Order: sequence, then structure tokens, then C-alpha cells
Amino acid sequence: MDGLEVTGGKFKNTFFHTDIMWDPDVNPEGIYERYQYKGWKDFQPYVHLAQMVLHELNGQTDDPALYIYQAGFDCKLGPVKWSLAGSYYDWSNLHNTRYLHLAQYKGGGGNTFYLDGTGTLQYRYDYNLVEGLSELKFKLGAVPAQVVFDYIVNTAKGIPSDQDKAFFVAFKVGKDRRKGDCSFFYKYARIEKDAVIGSMNDQDFYGANRKGHKVAFHYWLSNRIRFRTALFYTDPVSPWDPASPTFNNNDQNRMHETRLQSELVLNF
Repeated sequence: MDGLEVTGGKFKNTFFHTDIMWDPDVNPEGIYERYQYKGWKDFQPYVHLAQMVLHELNGQTDDPALYIYQAGFDCKLGPVKWSLAGSYYDWSNLHNTRYLHLAQYKGGGGNTFYLDGTGTLQYRYDYNLVEGLSELKFKLGAVPAQVVFDYIVNTAKGIPSDQDKAFFVAFKVGKDRRKGDCSFFYKYARIEKDAVIGSMNDQDFYGANRKGHKVAFHYWLSNRIRFRTALFYTDPVSPWDPASPTFNNNDQNRMHETRLQSELVLNF
């Protein structure tokens, strides 16, 4: 059946997404099904589903899991390629995860936690995320260009209206494949405290409750070696709460940061 993919195990992230939802280092594990209709040349709709067990519990039925439902299309409008998708992320039974419910990733999380009756850190809210994501690819003369917009709302009950939304806008100009190629990237993101699972999105941006800018430049010195540098200029969206049980573990996230990262990457 042309256009159908069914995969089980650990896999590269095949969902249409940005780093306000997923860190580039996260490789999901579970099962996914994806079907894209390829019968039309310039308009190709698709459906993408996934079922992921976050932690297997022996003898119990309330395993923590993530269910993803995504539908969208890729469309050619003359020289422009337009991709659009709507997604629903249902994180269930997070209190039973081995790591997340203990908030071991809280240093890069930024979400709202509380101590339950046993003294264990738990998420205060559920995470039922609705996402709309759009991307345009085109050329500025002979130079490839890309514009992306991503908007997420956590629709779970009880979350204050100033803590449940995130958005991302970015553009990229240039080539990024072989010797002599260079590219420039800019993004602005604003991620409120409980808009997403903060330990799963971009940790260089410090998870949730963060806003600010990223500017990056890539240059390929050869077909196997590239130079990358990125500048982050970020702040908390809202002040950290001294009454929070994770307050003392969030020192790195409470204040403004200007950070420059540079590296050489060797492909082999």
C-alpha cells in the first residue's frame, strides 16, 4: 500500500514538529502508523498516529502512555511548498512514570509540581495538547528559505489561562548539506509554564516557562565537517515561585541568560 508506514520500537521523530514540543535529542519509543495519499501530485494529505508506553507497570492497567494524533498535508503552490498539520498529544497517567512523576528532569522542565501525600513530586496538571503547525518553503532568488509558525494550547482542566499556551516563529535562509554551504536561522519562542512537558522540549532553551530568541549559523567546511554556532537570549515568562517544591533546583532557569554555543561536527 503505497504511502503506508507502520513502525514499532525506538525510532527517529517522524512527526511534523518544532523544538517547543520535542528536543532534537528525543527519539520516541512505541508504535506509529502513518499514511500519506500520493495520488495527487500537488496535494498530499496524511494521517500520523502513535501509541507510546512511557513506563511498563507489572500487574497494573494504568500504564503511563502518550497518544499522538496528527493530520495534515503537503501542498505545492507554484514555487512554494506549504505544509500544515493539526495535532493532539494526550499524556496519560504521568503520575506512574519512572522519571517524570519524580520530576527528575525538573531542572530543565519549568512545569508546575506539587508534593503528594507520600512526599513525591507530581505534575499539578494534565497535559492534553492541541497544536497547529505551518511551514512555507520557497526560494529567495537561488537561496532556499523557510518560515515556520507553531502554536500549542494545553486543554487540560484547571490550568490558569496565562500558563497554558506556547508559540514559535522562525525562519531559515541558506543551504545546509555540503562543502561551502551556509545557513542562517532565527527563532522567537514563548512557552508558558504548563503549555508543554518542559523536560521533553528544547533543553538548550530551558524547557517551559521560557521566552526569548535563538540565532544560529552553520557553515560546511567540507562534506563531512561543519561549524555551528548559536546565540540564546532568554528569560522566564513568569517569576519562579519560592513556594514551589522545585524552587531550589531551578536556579539556572530563574533569571535572564545570554549564552553562546559553538562546535565542530564531524559526520562519518
